[in-house]
Amino acid sequence: MKKIACLAIGIALLCVGCSQTSFIEFNADGVSRVEFSPDGKKLLTASWDDNTVQIWDVESGKELYKLEGWIARFSADGTIVQTMGSGDESIPKLWEAESGTELHPYGEIAYMSLNGKYVSLVEGEAIRIWDIETKNVLHTLVGTRPPFLVDGKRIAMAVDDNTVRIWDARTGKVLHELGGRFGLASFSPDGKRIFTIGEDTTVRVWDAESKDELYRWAGRIAGISPDGTLVVTESNNETILIYDAESGKELHKLEGQSANFLPDGKKLLISSEDETIRIWDVELGKELHKLEGDVIEVSPDGRKLLIRNRNETIRVWDMESETELFKLAKLWSACFSPDGKRIVTEDEYDGPVRVWDAESGKSLYRLNGRFQAISPDGKKIATSGDVAIVDGNVRRTVRIWTLE
Repeated sequence: MKKIACLAIGIALLCVGCSQTSFIEFNADGVSRVEFSPDGKKLLTASWDDNTVQIWDVESGKELYKLEGWIARFSADGTIVQTMGSGDESIPKLWEAESGTELHPYGEIAYMSLNGKYVSLVEGEAIRIWDIETKNVLHTLVGTRPPFLVDGKRIAMAVDDNTVRIWDARTGKVLHELGGRFGLASFSPDGKRIFTIGEDTTVRVWDAESKDELYRWAGRIAGISPDGTLVVTESNNETILIYDAESGKELHKLEGQSANFLPDGKKLLISSEDETIRIWDVELGKELHKLEGDVIEVSPDGRKLLIRNRNETIRVWDMESETELFKLAKLWSACFSPDGKRIVTEDEYDGPVRVWDAESGKSLYRLNGRFQAISPDGKKIATSGDVAIVDGNVRRTVRIWTLE
């Protein structure tokens, strides 16, 4: 068992190989979210019990500021905190992550773009696109629904004349106008195709330049390969279809409930109601393996799978050697560290939390509490644990562990 350095939040204490820990302590009966900032320097805790979000400095252990809300997250670049509460505080709000100062955009916040740079605001029938960095309204659009921000560059929105319009997020220029009533829209990775899902449960494929409808497929989109050449659809009748995105030709018809591409885009994971997983090679057009259980998670590099069996045993499957590496017996939950080198598990609902080597299955650390979050560099883990009553208030603790 390796040594563990326990970093105190609220108490200046550092212990190596310790059994006694230090903690963040706050009034809360329930923790709704714990999250590290993208740079790992801040920790966000949110509680539905007292509708409070607190931001902590990981190194000094000090509370930086407190916000109202019980739903919260950092933006992708870590510069913004988005919160939403209940009752009068149910309107989403934005705050500068460094100072805790509230940003004041016009209208109610509907969505934040995936890159954290733009926010869509709703005020009556007007939809405004707000630049977080400059705090300026870039464009004012009119539509029947808040826009679905496809990415940081384009905006898709249904409008009154039963069309979907897609704008350039920077210039406000209409890029595409597609006929029909659609719920969602997405782009192929190369931007050459537009995929829409209609109210009649069909997938339509459009040419991004000519705006012509190219193909129409039954079902809903399950995934698009990373290179954009293949599209997988799924339907309620346990049918998985693989299409060539260029020609629209159906390549394979498979049985299954859901399907997902692995990161290399060459293999599919197909899950079925009988709690089996099939690994399908798209290039060869054949099934490679059929495994029992459900896939909990795929490692960041796509080389390993965490598979849970009915008896809650976790198996680690290696995609390259096509073998089971090891088993972890009867665990509540499991996930990979961001670099894929470690596996974090919980024995039961209240812990303990264990950290394992993803290659050998060797136990590295054992931590008290319930797993809450792991830092982006994989070196710190946050767990929640003890509850105490102090002056009539419920006191909840969250510990931060630094793994050496």
